[in-house]
Amino acid sequence: MLINYQELELNEVAINLPASKSISNRALIIEQLCTTSIKLENLSTATDTQILQALLQNKSFEKEVGMAGTVARFLSAYLATQNSTYIINGDERMQERPMKILLDALHFLGAEINYLGNQGFLPIEINGSKIRGGKLNLDASISSQFVSALMMIGPVLKGGLQLQLKGISSSKPYLLMTQKIMEHFGVKIKIENDKIEIPEQNYQAARLAIESDWSSASYFYSALALVDEGSLLLRKTALDSWQGDSILGDIYYRLGIITSRNGDDVLLEKSENIISFLDYDFSDCPDLAQTVICTCVGLGLEGLFTGLHTLRNKETDRIQALQNELIKFNWQLKEEEPGFFNLSRSQVFHKGSALIRTYNDHRMAMAFAPLVIVYDQLEFDHPEVVQKSFPHFWEEMQKIGIH
Repeated sequence: MLINYQELELNEVAINLPASKSISNRALIIEQLCTTSIKLENLSTATDTQILQALLQNKSFEKEVGMAGTVARFLSAYLATQNSTYIINGDERMQERPMKILLDALHFLGAEINYLGNQGFLPIEINGSKIRGGKLNLDASISSQFVSALMMIGPVLKGGLQLQLKGISSSKPYLLMTQKIMEHFGVKIKIENDKIEIPEQNYQAARLAIESDWSSASYFYSALALVDEGSLLLRKTALDSWQGDSILGDIYYRLGIITSRNGDDVLLEKSENIISFLDYDFSDCPDLAQTVICTCVGLGLEGLFTGLHTLRNKETDRIQALQNELIKFNWQLKEEEPGFFNLSRSQVFHKGSALIRTYNDHRMAMAFAPLVIVYDQLEFDHPEVVQKSFPHFWEEMQKIGIH
């Protein structure tokens, strides 16, 4: 797909963000674990959420998660609490993504797990007839999803669950989000430093209206940062959010965007205050890294970034994908020291059109899209990948002149 930019007057243009799939997916798991009915409103229409919802409703013992990593992790933990045998499989990329830490933890708690392929990866056969609670030491450096998956089943395990996290805790705000959602449904949970305690207890019925997705807001922050002037309204978006990615306002304040509350909406306004160099640790918000890095390229801003260690285990190796595509704009993302990535102009001039490869990764397509404001015209190989998290992404981008 070829996209181009038509300069428009952006004066409080209203953007409709999708519902948070992170909150939706957690709520769907808790709904299954709750003994009384709960009411979920504004459930995400993202592909990942639709897959999870369908698999939870489907009585088949074979569960195909496709490329949905969150679904694979959350579903594995949930099915480990069930007194039946299930097979969980995924697509080729999902079969390469790490699962061992979570599966070892479930096995330690008593779940029977048989690997039907490579050890530590999907596909697996799982039976939870013997699972119980207990104390676990868990490596939290690879993915917060392993921890969240275990947290959500903790209350229904006999004796509850105690987790001692080891290593650098990845994306800790996602654990706090999981805690908030569990507490919303009546569960008592204690998180203190690297220790999580969850007594055995019952989830309680409650209504939950799911927030708009802050990760999806990043692409509109990026677009506004790349125009000369204007403002955008993020409709029905909460500043006091459960989502860690609401840190966007702080990040983009450095890149020329002022964020404020406007009734039930969030107002973004362009300012001229832009720093000359961005130094940022993405450990707590890795899903924002691609977008922020692309914004820096559009602004001609060099930077130093840390906390990118989880990006290699996403839908694609996002660090390699960024390196491959940024060179087309004569920029490079280089790991000068372990864990430290420098963003700078490349000394090698790239010739030719900028065909952006998406690598079957929704965030690659959406992060690069705003760069058309600077480069006039871009081509994407698989624009439909946005369905994974933001089905109406391209329609919303049209409102700001990206066609």
